[in-house]
Amino acid sequence: MRRGSRLKRRLAGGSIVLAAAPLVLSGVPAAEAAGSAPRASATKPRPVPQARARANDGAAITKEKWIDARTVDLTVSTPAIGSPQMIRVLVPPGWSREAARTWPVVYAYQGGNDDYLSWVKGSQLAALAKKWKALVVMPSGGKNGGFSDWWNYGKGGTPKWETFHTSEVPQLMERNYRAGTKRAALGVSSGGQGAIAYAARHPRMFKYAVSFSGLLHLTKPEIPPF
Repeated sequence: MRRGSRLKRRLAGGSIVLAAAPLVLSGVPAAEAAGSAPRASATKPRPVPQARARANDGAAITKEKWIDARTVDLTVSTPAIGSPQMIRVLVPPGWSREAARTWPVVYAYQGGNDDYLSWVKGSQLAALAKKWKALVVMPSGGKNGGFSDWWNYGKGGTPKWETFHTSEVPQLMERNYRAGTKRAALGVSSGGQGAIAYAARHPRMFKYAVSFSGLLHLTKPEIPPF
């Protein structure tokens, strides 16, 4: 997947990501844009309350680090993976933890041999997100996450990346960061495959799903045998 991640960096600075952004970012918030949000504060948002809401399986946010007024890194204790995982969150202008409303969410998945910051380091997603009233959530996907709950030769168990991405992360976002249920998914390389696979396996979970150079069909002639 290393080649796919490099390809993402070439594409992300150009027209492909710019062309897809209105579809993903502008299409989602339209459903929830009713009402005016309070003006964004010039200071960093207040710290997260100590009583953080957990996911159904006990996954919990153990650390919150604000990078600036709109950017926060979260450390998550996750039973699905079995080790702490990171999430980068971009909050929209006017976002407030105490707001009565919720915000649509774009879930952006990394490619292989990369990390949860790949969309920040290798694309214009952060700059584009400032223009739209949507949360952007970039969870870890592992060096070779596979975007599924691993079979492990029939033994099951960790890592369960699909459970992390489609159950734990959305629940934590919705219970702690005013994330709504209007969702879009996008990814690059293996993350693109993950975005499409999640949308297929979880009908009606995502309103949009976008893949950038994702491996979507293993039987195509151009795909080398494993």
